[in-house]
Amino acid sequence: MNPKKILFVLMSVFAAILLSGCGTGFGFTNSWPGLTSDGEIIYLASGPHVYAIRMSDGQEIWRYPEAPNASLQFIAQPAIAPDGSVIVGSTGKEFKLVALDPTNLKGVEFKTPAEKWVFSEAKSGWIAGALILNDKVFAPNSDGTLYVIDLEDGFSTKSSLKNIDLGGVLWAQPSTDGNLVFVASMDHHLYAIDPNTYKFGWPAIELGGAIPGTPAIGPDGSLYIGSFASEVVKVNLASGASTLLIGTQGWVWGGPVTDEQNIYFGDLEGNLFAVDAKSGRQLWTIQPDGPVVGSPLLVNETIVFVTESGSAYGVDSQGKIIWQRDVGGKIYTAPVAGSDRIIVAPLEAGFHLAFLDANGNQVNTFTPEN
Repeated sequence: MNPKKILFVLMSVFAAILLSGCGTGFGFTNSWPGLTSDGEIIYLASGPHVYAIRMSDGQEIWRYPEAPNASLQFIAQPAIAPDGSVIVGSTGKEFKLVALDPTNLKGVEFKTPAEKWVFSEAKSGWIAGALILNDKVFAPNSDGTLYVIDLEDGFSTKSSLKNIDLGGVLWAQPSTDGNLVFVASMDHHLYAIDPNTYKFGWPAIELGGAIPGTPAIGPDGSLYIGSFASEVVKVNLASGASTLLIGTQGWVWGGPVTDEQNIYFGDLEGNLFAVDAKSGRQLWTIQPDGPVVGSPLLVNETIVFVTESGSAYGVDSQGKIIWQRDVGGKIYTAPVAGSDRIIVAPLEAGFHLAFLDANGNQVNTFTPEN
């Protein structure tokens, strides 16, 4: 790929680890935000705060902490526990992972959720979102460790059940098929871990490039993952055997997404790909206006994706662009959806969130009150 096409905020984050060789002790105070939704509430991890915003009208419900804390910075994708707690980690000077209780709100100026529990054993910042499986949290940290935490032990100060040292730096939220937990590392390896025994399901797979995206389970039951080797591979979950699905023109940053037939993903040369999972045949590719960093989003029959150039697109199953919206700023975070809204989180746009309808029309924005 041509690195000139990737603007400074993207390359500086990459260089902070890969070019310096440093795996711990850094902070990302100007990186893109973490974004997730339960369909009704949007959870945004952005700099000094984590926000909960109502999907229907874009109104802030709460923020954490109430006042900015110089030691706390949030960019990791929040995770939602079965009891409704919101689990998110800080990448500031204080490397804590916290579960926020949205049913217990306080605060003088802004509503703020209580801390249900805190985990403070990590040695570096939280870049990746956690995976919640049954009664456990699988939390990958940039110190190269996957921390396993018991959700139901009743403690407000957590200690880990298991520390799994994977080496490298962990930027991607894990995924699971219910039997194994899959963790991608910036050290080029993909790991499969038994969530009960914590043993490796099969030897780590060397993919030839850093892996900042979340692995995806395809419609055929295989695992799909892209890397900075400019390719997407297909992994047999039983054996761990990997085969090349497709080569790409640029690095693959975001994880793929799948429907009942196809695999969709973008690369940093600005291409969006659709590949048939069964045959491995490329169905189509389009290249609109800039690098595709975040994962695409499937909304009914539409593939939604965003570009670094500040645009959001809706594409049909044949690869035809059916709508385009110039949101503004630079967009690195994958969009999320709920009810009849698509939520986009740009940087440097003058607002934190843009609310789009199913046709890509911008109907609202969110900017926090100071």
